Amino acid sequence: MANPNPNTSGLRPPWKAGESGNPNGRPKRPSMNSVLDSYVQDEDPGALREMIKTGIEKAKAGDFRFWQAIYDRFDGKPTGAIEVIDDDGPDYADDPEPQIT
Repeated sequence: MANPNPNTSGLRPPWKAGESGNPNGRPKRPSMNSVLDSYVQDEDPGALREMIKTGIEKAKAGDFRFWQAIYDRFDGKPTGAIEVIDDDGPDYADDPEPQIT
């Protein structure tokens, strides 16, 4: 069992009040683009061409995910928000009743 009354008189944080304990933040990792770019340039220059070819073939076969990825690459992802109008639908109250014959 832990000590319910630990002696903390000699402890203090190594930074001043209001100062961050981690001023540099989390170490940065290389971006996916830089890793892929170095792989394509250094390891396998034909890999990018093969990946594009495979993606286009899968898009032609009907795989929507590849079609969407290709489309987003050419035109970019949509940035605007879609406005949703709160509407109860069309009002047919003044329409005449259908005549059943």
